[in-house]
Amino acid sequence: MSQGQTYAVTLHFRFKRGYTGLLVGQSREVPAVIVQGKTLIQVRNELFDGLEGYFKAFPDKGKELIEKYGVLVTSQEHKNQIDKKIQSEEAILQKQQEQLDQEILEETIGVEWQERKLEKLMTIPA
Repeated sequence: MSQGQTYAVTLHFRFKRGYTGLLVGQSREVPAVIVQGKTLIQVRNELFDGLEGYFKAFPDKGKELIEKYGVLVTSQEHKNQIDKKIQSEEAILQKQQEQLDQEILEETIGVEWQERKLEKLMTIPA
């Protein structure tokens, strides 16, 4: 893995409503990074920001993640395909957010983690 290469990383994104009413999220693959936000999209963005910070602090962990869950992006066409998939995932998250907003009882949301796979383009330093 050389510096400047971009990888598509697919992680399992877990979320549930916390006691304060905010959504709490984490990745099953990197459970040390826990974030919160008002919407699923905000939690997802915070999660990837947190992961980038985590991997800057612990570069060996970033390399391990890439080896297990990453795919090298080899062309602009490949990058465009991944970008479309990420946009599709965002639309799905938006629909899920609307469903969460319609829930009357927070207890029905907060009891169990809900999970989705998400993909993100990341450049991991060597």
